[in-house]
Amino acid sequence: MSAADSEVLAKALEHQSPAVISTGEGKDRRDVLVQFTSLRSDSSAVGFWARVHHGDGKLIDKLIKSAGEVGVSFNTSGAKINFKSAVLKKRRRHLIHKLLLLRWPEKISVVEQRQKPRVWVPDRFRLAAKIQTLSPTGEVLSEAPVRLWDIGLEGASLICPQQFSLSLSSEATICIIIQTPDSPKTHSYLASQRHLTRLSDEKLRLGVQFIPTSDPSTAPAQRALKALINELDQVCGAHTMMGELRHRSLRPISMHRN
Repeated sequence: MSAADSEVLAKALEHQSPAVISTGEGKDRRDVLVQFTSLRSDSSAVGFWARVHHGDGKLIDKLIKSAGEVGVSFNTSGAKINFKSAVLKKRRRHLIHKLLLLRWPEKISVVEQRQKPRVWVPDRFRLAAKIQTLSPTGEVLSEAPVRLWDIGLEGASLICPQQFSLSLSSEATICIIIQTPDSPKTHSYLASQRHLTRLSDEKLRLGVQFIPTSDPSTAPAQRALKALINELDQVCGAHTMMGELRHRSLRPISMHRN
């Protein structure tokens, strides 16, 4: 791996960035949502650790047993980065969090420039959200609670129940309803489906793109969205600062492989 690639990945580990592990193609694609860690271990020369947020345990075991190649992607402030890796082993930390050891990549690639990047929504940020599918006349056809994985001015990535996919189609109009932790008000955002991947037998990851509108009545919702993104930026920024302080007190991350 080049020095520039090593620096990009080292910063992602320091910042404990969220990432997606993917395997398979098309309808067979499966995702595992993880968060990088700066955890040190005697295996640091082999790989690095990531904490599992959402994923199928049976799939993870299969990936470890087969040692098959997986894709890993994460976002920086200006780009989307991906690389090839493998899941080497798993372990428990504090009897709660499941950690995966990922093999160091040979190289990383910039695959997409983002003009308006997404912001990760940490578990501790108590953001309430639900999704609806709407008929052409605006009637609610189905509804389900969702967990926002990330969000930006142009779209979001949602974790939703498996059964909700039965009401989705490429032509479906989607409505995302969001309530921030410190406000009793909810705001609605019309969106269209971009992608749908399976996380487990119970959960899916749905990518949506917000539908632009010049309707003046949506101005409060747009202001609320900008305020939410700014707040998440501050929350993640504070988390990053703490990670950097911890990192300075430890030895540098080794980027060497066996």
